[in-house]
Amino acid sequence: MAVPCTACRTENPEGSAYCHACGTPIVALPPGPPSTSPQMVQRDLRRTKMGLYLLALAFLLAWLPAVGLVGLLFLAPGGFLVLAGRRAFGERHTSRAIWSLVTFVLAVLGTLSLLLVLAATLATSRPSVDLASVRTTLASFLWGNVVATGLYAVSAVLLLSDLMPAGGKILLFLALGLAVAGSAVAAIDGQALLGTEFVGQAPSDQLGALVADLMAALPIVYAFPGALAFAAACVLPTVLVARGELPRVETAPRMGSPPFTDLPPRA
Repeated sequence: MAVPCTACRTENPEGSAYCHACGTPIVALPPGPPSTSPQMVQRDLRRTKMGLYLLALAFLLAWLPAVGLVGLLFLAPGGFLVLAGRRAFGERHTSRAIWSLVTFVLAVLGTLSLLLVLAATLATSRPSVDLASVRTTLASFLWGNVVATGLYAVSAVLLLSDLMPAGGKILLFLALGLAVAGSAVAAIDGQALLGTEFVGQAPSDQLGALVADLMAALPIVYAFPGALAFAAACVLPTVLVARGELPRVETAPRMGSPPFTDLPPRA
C-alpha cells in the first residue's frame, strides 16, 4: 500500500524510510477517521442553512406576544441544526458552536429557575399576600431576565461569529447590545410599575392576574431592534454559502525538508 508523504503528498512504496521526491522522513501515522467526503460537506451545509433559516424565523417571531411561543419553538431546533453542520466550517467554528450550546443550556436553566421562583410565589395558599414580597420577587425576575437574555444573545454570537465577514460581526455585536439594552429598559419600566401597582395587600387568588397585567403593560417594542438584528445576522451566512464564499478554504503552508537536489553538499 502506498504511503503519502506528509510534506509533499507524494505516494511512496510501503516501507519507505524517506520520500523519494522531497527526502522527508516517512512517519507512520496512526489510523484516523476517514476524510470528509463531498457528500458529508453538502449534508452539513444543508443542515446549517436550514438551522439559520429557523433561527431567523425564531428571532422575527419571538418578540411578538401572540405568536412568540411559536417563534421560540424554532430556536432550539435551529441552533442544533447549525451545531450538527459545524464540521464543514472548520475547527474554530466547531469549538465556538460547542461553547454556544453550553451557554444556551445555562440560559435555559436560568430561565427555568426564574420561572420556578415566580411560580412558587404565585402559588401561595394564604388568603391575602403582602405585595411587598411579591414586588421583590418580580423585580428579581425582571433583572434575572436581563441576565438570561444576555446569555441567549452570547450563545447566538458564539454560534454565528465565525460564519460572518467583518461587517457582519459588527451587526452581530450590535444585535447583542440591542437585545441586552431592550431587556434592561423593560426591567426598568417594570420596576417602576411595581412601585405603583404592587402596594399593600391583595387576595392570593388575584396574584396571577396582577402579574399578567404587569407583563402586558411592558412595551414589547423594546425587544424588536435586537430581534431584527439577530434575524439579519442569521440570514447573512446563508447568502455567503449560496455564493460559495462559505465554508472558507484556507491553504496551509507546505512544510518539510527541501528536496535532496537542493541540499547543500556535505563537507
